[in-house]
Amino acid sequence: MTFDTGTFVSQLDTERVGLEERRVRLIQELQSVEARIADIQAVVDGIRRLEGSDNELSGNEPYGSRPNSTSPPLLIMGTEPDTPIAGTRRRSTEEVASIVDGSPEGLSRQEIHAEYDRTFGIPESWTVPQNALNNAIGRAVKKGLIVERGGRLFPRGS
Repeated sequence: MTFDTGTFVSQLDTERVGLEERRVRLIQELQSVEARIADIQAVVDGIRRLEGSDNELSGNEPYGSRPNSTSPPLLIMGTEPDTPIAGTRRRSTEEVASIVDGSPEGLSRQEIHAEYDRTFGIPESWTVPQNALNNAIGRAVKKGLIVERGGRLFPRGS
């Protein structure tokens, strides 16, 4: 019996291609899971803030907790979350896009939240910063300023 190196190399090459495809699928699945975890954490944090239980937060949130209030946050109909009640409108949609544009490998929502806080700061008028930033990310995607793939956000054209 002779050993056919050509067949063996072909089998290895086929296995390598299959493993590379599997790796891509697993990376996409992991990114999707990470994005879902971040979304769930944002909802939990928002609910805790609305309940006025900021003091019960773990301290690992990307934002400082706002002072406890005895009354729920004031909601004004017709305003967007990134519109301060007094002052000029934040350009959070464009600010989010500028953060993503600086990262060709893409960013998760949680990474964008942390970078936004470091770069621009979170306005005190945002009662639930995670929601405001998720809305800004959604508007940036809708406007075509950034692209969402596999749970990560990329600069347009990438």
